[in-house]
Amino acid sequence: MENRGMTQEPVPACRGQASCSETRQTSQDSFDAPKWLVIATAGAAIFLSTLDSGIINIAVPSLANQFQVDFKAIAWAVTLYMSTIGITISLFGRLADRFGLLRVLRLGFAVFALGSLACGCSISAVQLNGFRVLQGAGAAMMQATAAALITTMIAPDRRKAALGIFATVLGLGPVLGPTVGGLIISWAGWRPVFWINLPVCLFGLWGCAALKRHARVQRKVRLDIVGNLLLVALIFLILQMLSTWHGLNTSFAVGLAACLLVGFLFFFWESRTAEPLLDPRLLLTPSFFGPAQAVLFISMGIAGVFLLPPILLQGVRGLQPWTVGLVSFAGPLGIVLSSHSSNTVFRRIRNARLMQLGIATMFTAILIVSLSGIGVLTWALAGLLLLYGIGYGIYQTPNLEALMASMPPHAQGTIGAVQRMLLNLGNAFGATIVGHLLAAEAGSNGLSVAANLPLAWAITAGFIFVAGAVLTMATKAKP
Repeated sequence: MENRGMTQEPVPACRGQASCSETRQTSQDSFDAPKWLVIATAGAAIFLSTLDSGIINIAVPSLANQFQVDFKAIAWAVTLYMSTIGITISLFGRLADRFGLLRVLRLGFAVFALGSLACGCSISAVQLNGFRVLQGAGAAMMQATAAALITTMIAPDRRKAALGIFATVLGLGPVLGPTVGGLIISWAGWRPVFWINLPVCLFGLWGCAALKRHARVQRKVRLDIVGNLLLVALIFLILQMLSTWHGLNTSFAVGLAACLLVGFLFFFWESRTAEPLLDPRLLLTPSFFGPAQAVLFISMGIAGVFLLPPILLQGVRGLQPWTVGLVSFAGPLGIVLSSHSSNTVFRRIRNARLMQLGIATMFTAILIVSLSGIGVLTWALAGLLLLYGIGYGIYQTPNLEALMASMPPHAQGTIGAVQRMLLNLGNAFGATIVGHLLAAEAGSNGLSVAANLPLAWAITAGFIFVAGAVLTMATKAKP
């Protein structure tokens, strides 16, 4: 494949083993799987797993009333689902590289279907929360393997367009969740919110079975059990620290110290094992570090972009929920419009330049919102969110392509899981920082939340700026 910006040859992930070059030598004729089937199967996996991250949000009042519990008890159904994905996704990515992408993806569809069926049959909040963990495990399997399915089963010359379609579907999932959930609850109650997943899971299982004969043989990798356990512990500690953060106190200091200790142990182990889960040398490689840090910081910005408009429009201005929904939909609409079309319009531009263009567009849009303050007109906010979405759509596909290309074919499950893990962590970091900024500043200084919104928007723009600045430095660095 032509070297495009940040997609240069990756650091070998099989240190101490035979050369990885054999696994990279692939014939163009070996990619014989139907392109539409690969994209549809991968798209079904990522769409379902991201759709269910938000589809239950609008059902919280109905569920609390059904089970006679408070909102906090039902909110655990959201938290446990996302936490399970964040904690287990790296493990499932490695298992996919060891036992095969299609096997893990097929198991993911089956587990997700079972969890969805059980959630819809729940008769108590405890049961619902438990089954959401099962559903989250299935979602982690699907998220860990979806992008890797495209990069290993579609020829390099057609891969960029396929990833563009995949990125469009990825952008739709989180947005349609609340909308679809609201419509279903209005018409049929809360149980079908979970049961609508079953037909899509059946299609996914059929797609995996149909693609089985097109699966390519790849070198088996070791599981790196110690590395996986340390990474799982690290992600758990980070999520726990964020969920219980109430300022810079002793509890936070202990949590941060624990994260640093486990993080050190993880990288110490990875630097000495023969076949690491994540080779620490990748952090010194621009082809990996540039796109990876961009995923983290852009995801931190996404949290602010999705959190702040409802606070301004509904909490401050008192607009109707449908109006807030229409304005908030402008961002995802921009993503959908540009994710696929940008591959045609900008097909001659290198991946690194496309990522920089997308990030610059996002930064410009959010900076203007920040400078406009709380007086920004509603229609202007919608237009700026649309511009932000267009920028994200331009950035997303080349970023995903560059990051997946930073690892050899036999480690695509691992790098796919790392990409989703960074995205989930970024969302958690961003939501925590922005949320605590609004709450802490309003409480300590007697200021209203509205007065702090411009600062929150500025911090969101700052996350995006850091992503662009570091990416630019990584692009200029020697491989």
